[in-house]
Amino acid sequence: MEQPLVFQKPERLSIEPGYTNACETVSIFLHSHASICVKMTLSMSESDSRSNSIAILYVEDNADNRLLVRRILTAEGFCLLEAGGAQQALALLEKQTPDLILMDINMPDIDGYTLTARLKAMPQLKNVPIVAVTANALRGDRERSLEAGCDGYIEKPFDLDTLVQQVRHFLNHRALTESH
Repeated sequence: MEQPLVFQKPERLSIEPGYTNACETVSIFLHSHASICVKMTLSMSESDSRSNSIAILYVEDNADNRLLVRRILTAEGFCLLEAGGAQQALALLEKQTPDLILMDINMPDIDGYTLTARLKAMPQLKNVPIVAVTANALRGDRERSLEAGCDGYIEKPFDLDTLVQQVRHFLNHRALTESH
């Protein structure tokens, strides 16, 4: 019989989501005073996953905006993958293909228009809807987003219910498109 590991007063606990299987794994790292790092991986059972098999990538450089969207969409049962910028999004997309991408337009490293065009050129992402989520509400901004390859446009600040409705709309539209 294996003995459980017990740590006295861990110094730090960090949690990292697993991206290998649509957010079905979570790695927990316990850091003790003795610099021992133990990794435990928890997997969700099929019955616990609800809508968690639907992965949404939110590319947004503002941590407060990411937190708000995370709270809204995870409360609805979606798995939210987050990237703080274009480079982080590209690295994440090498490991996983989400069902939907929410794209901030104004980012410091590569703007959302440029990133959207790059993503739409990738064969594995050509059918993944990309929705611009932006404070750009001037005349022509919606059109510019659509020209860059975005499938839709959500203005910030957004209504919480409207965000969920629009996310479901784009996911349903993708499902209908793939079934035909």
